[in-house]
Amino acid sequence: MLNNLLEDLNETIADVKAELAKLQKSLEKQLIRSLVAHPCYAVSQTRQLVVKEMKQQSADALKKASTLYQQQLEIAAKSQWAEQAQKVVQSVAAQLNQL
Repeated sequence: MLNNLLEDLNETIADVKAELAKLQKSLEKQLIRSLVAHPCYAVSQTRQLVVKEMKQQSADALKKASTLYQQQLEIAAKSQWAEQAQKVVQSVAAQLNQL
């Protein structure tokens, strides 16, 4: 009878140790999240903003180059094919403006 009681007590102690190990691991994860995750999130957001700004700058530069090309084409060419080319360039510029 005493042996059964000791075995039950040992099983209970083992269960408690396992539960404490789970709790410790959970607390360690929460601590890591609170200390590391916030700076990582901030870095991620900063990178996203930088990429967005670079995209916008590239689109603006492309629009400006398209407009300049269109203006130079209008000045340089004054024939029927030039009018068609201008229409194509204007249509491309309109599409770029939608970016």
